[in-house]
Amino acid sequence: RKITPTMALRNGIETFHYKKNYLPLEHSRGNVHWLMSLKEICNNRKQNIVIALITTLMTFSVMMCIGLYESFVGSESNIKSFIGQESPQIIIQDFKEDYQEYFNEIAKKDGIERTLRYSKQNVTLNCNENRISVVGRICNDYEKVELDIVAEGRNPQYENEIALSYRVADVLKVGIGDVLTMEVGTSSFEFVVVGLMQHMCYLGDSVALTEEGMIRCMPSFEPRSLYIYTKNHNETAIKEVISSLQEEVNSRGGEVINYEEGMNTTLKTLK
Repeated sequence: RKITPTMALRNGIETFHYKKNYLPLEHSRGNVHWLMSLKEICNNRKQNIVIALITTLMTFSVMMCIGLYESFVGSESNIKSFIGQESPQIIIQDFKEDYQEYFNEIAKKDGIERTLRYSKQNVTLNCNENRISVVGRICNDYEKVELDIVAEGRNPQYENEIALSYRVADVLKVGIGDVLTMEVGTSSFEFVVVGLMQHMCYLGDSVALTEEGMIRCMPSFEPRSLYIYTKNHNETAIKEVISSLQEEVNSRGGEVINYEEGMNTTLKTLK
């Protein structure tokens, strides 16, 4: 009978090998099944390392998928926070006359929890020979905002205070407590940085300041947008408030926007 050279070197024992014999059964104590399992693990270390690595990567991928699902599908509030856009239920904009008096009247109507004058204005900032044009968020009371996007410091409260996004702060090379200037025509106005904001809206190019601060730089500035937050956020309640405002707002040259409906439509595209 012919045998292979390998079997001849093994004295005819097909299962013989020259590797180290981990946990020899004649010298080891314990359940033989457990010992055989441990011997198998020790004899196939490379294979077990690869399996452990694959398992770790798959676990990490699954956890990332769960986290992304919870952030972008499971919770709409997380998406709004990630975007960083203030989200009232109704917006009145392009108001052309007697805005302040009428805005105060709107706040007293049934179904409305609170109102907020919230406007946007392009501004130019300068500091240490670094210059950038950004979107200025102008609000009359930051304590009433639904979404607080300030990650460090606080929102501006006085006319000489401003909050910057991290990107704007990085371009201008400033931080909390530093002073920068806002350029309006040929004039410059100093502001103290009191907060740093984190968001992706406007590609991160935005700042926040008070109405008084904007009027100080631009006396002709007038807030023409009113954010309305309803007591009930369901579709029926929002439409009832819109119906009560529509005719009078239109007669004053304004426009009523169902912002909640538009935002929900946009969020559905992400699911």
